[in-house]
Amino acid sequence: MIPRRFGRLSDNATHRVCSGSTAMAGYETVTTIQKTWLGLLRRVTALGPSWQGTRFESYLAIIDELIELEGRRRTDPDAYRAFRDDLHKQEVLFEGGSQLFQLELAATVWDRLDQNVLADKLEKILAGPVLPEPATLGSDQPRDLLVELLAAAMMADCGFTPTISQNDEDLRASSPGRPDVFVECKRPASENSLPGALKKLRSQAWSRKEKRGATLCMAFIAAERVHNFRGLLKGGTPGEVAIEAERRLDETNNKLRNLAAQTNMGLSPLTPVGVSTISAAVFVKDPVIVYHFVTRLPFDTGPAEATPDWLAERLKSSSGLLSSFVE
Repeated sequence: MIPRRFGRLSDNATHRVCSGSTAMAGYETVTTIQKTWLGLLRRVTALGPSWQGTRFESYLAIIDELIELEGRRRTDPDAYRAFRDDLHKQEVLFEGGSQLFQLELAATVWDRLDQNVLADKLEKILAGPVLPEPATLGSDQPRDLLVELLAAAMMADCGFTPTISQNDEDLRASSPGRPDVFVECKRPASENSLPGALKKLRSQAWSRKEKRGATLCMAFIAAERVHNFRGLLKGGTPGEVAIEAERRLDETNNKLRNLAAQTNMGLSPLTPVGVSTISAAVFVKDPVIVYHFVTRLPFDTGPAEATPDWLAERLKSSSGLLSSFVE
């Protein structure tokens, strides 16, 4: 049996981690993570929304199929090979694993959030298609809302108290003696949509100032779609997957930094810093395990001195909350 492992990638000399990032990765057997995610969905139902009949039921079903085929891999190798060669099934497997893993990360902070607002957001997160809509179709509310809850967990991991609400602001992060940070979340559907996402963040920051009295905003970019992480669905070794994931995050961060520095695409002075993150789960072929990773990397949207020192340091810190669910 492969034990569940989770730790900072920087503790492992075989992995390169971007400067200033918080990166963690782990692996476990498919049967172990299946039980973990089934328990997670039961926790969702305990809050009110039912996951049965939703896209998450389809995700568990494809994982069940993988487990069944892997169990008779030696006696019927052709069936297992056909499953792994079926592109649609591998896309559903990757999407399901990544969405469930993000939900698991987000769950680390649920006890700290308004339960009524949380239940409403979870009900919307469960909805929607099994696979994300094409980039040309715009917003994907279920997955966008999951990013908000993931951002709440990330900010809590940095030592903030997160607050979600039903109004149009995504998230507030508070800390004693400091101004509230208004966190605006974006999940760009492609690299080409990054400029539009940054422009929208700029207008939202000014709206928060005028309507909510915000003095400090932050961009939160979930970047797993920017460099098409579905390209990792064929797996490889855990080490190869980790190195490729970090390389893509580094590329995304540089792209965000360059775009934000451009006058016509830069964020307002209210938003001096952002965070880009990637979290996903890859079902490695041989051995059949689940490799999951999450990386958080702050980026300046303008001159580095524009970001308050206390905020810059806080975003580089980690209380260990995101790994607290690991045994």
